[in-house]
Amino acid sequence: MVKNQSTTSQSFDIEVVEVPEVLVFSVKKEIQDFSQELPQLIHNSVVELTKMGGKPAGPLIVLYYLENVDFNQSLGKILTEVACPVDKAQYSNNQLPKIKAAQIMFKGPYLSRHECCLPISSFLVSTKSL
Repeated sequence: MVKNQSTTSQSFDIEVVEVPEVLVFSVKKEIQDFSQELPQLIHNSVVELTKMGGKPAGPLIVLYYLENVDFNQSLGKILTEVACPVDKAQYSNNQLPKIKAAQIMFKGPYLSRHECCLPISSFLVSTKSL
């Protein structure tokens, strides 16, 4: 675990963890205005799942598909996937594979996406373990 990965006075606890494969019901969409579009995508995916008779069986997962990102530039539209773990295969339309991931715990006030992404990006570049 790496503590206080930040260029600000805020605290980021970051560690690499193994995440098991998980059955999910997921929806993908390109998003630019996260404050407006992400809550709507989350809402719509949960509504669609419950209409089929399913229900989330764990914490919601949000995946961002980014390549060669320069966090000092505007990111534009980002392909985003909202995934709800499900306990029955009949409600699953996707299976997320077992992976290594950076688990991040932030302690402090709300930060902008830019302020949050820089320490995370620095950690990932420095460890090269994911």
